[in-house]
Amino acid sequence: MSEKTRERFGEAGICYQRETSTNTFRLVRFRIPEQHHQLAYYLAAGMWREADEETFKLMLKVAGREQQGYLGLEDIRNFPCEDLRIIDKLWVDYSNGHFGFSVQKEIYLSVGGILEGSRTSSPFNMVLAPFKSIYARFGGRVRDVDDKFYEAYCRFSDAVGWRVESEWITSQQVKYNT
Repeated sequence: MSEKTRERFGEAGICYQRETSTNTFRLVRFRIPEQHHQLAYYLAAGMWREADEETFKLMLKVAGREQQGYLGLEDIRNFPCEDLRIIDKLWVDYSNGHFGFSVQKEIYLSVGGILEGSRTSSPFNMVLAPFKSIYARFGGRVRDVDDKFYEAYCRFSDAVGWRVESEWITSQQVKYNT
């Protein structure tokens, strides 16, 4: 292994992966950046809650937002693709396709969600935009694209269990199982 590769990925880690169907463990070697090793460990052990918390911490660290404690929209838009791919691959592989950003994306699209890059701004909507606030002041409501995204997000949240009977659940109520 070259020095540059070792610097980026560290030594190959050794982890055990649980086979849920047979409840056995197998030895797995992985070559991922060192900062992702703890996440891989939690995922391999089926420690979903810990892995979720580690993913959040890791994403804050990668985005340089540890002090703020949250990711803003621009942080998400500018999140390094390589780190996102690694995190997603770990989640997808270790959960046998049950969890991961790409899994969530497919669910979101299946309930009618539209990706941000797929939005189109028609000239008609651009001309009407300044008048929406005036119309709203007189009691009118303009149903715009954001309402459709929110509705799709609600359907997505229902599908993944983040809402139950139209009520948002708390982090303590999340069920961490496949």
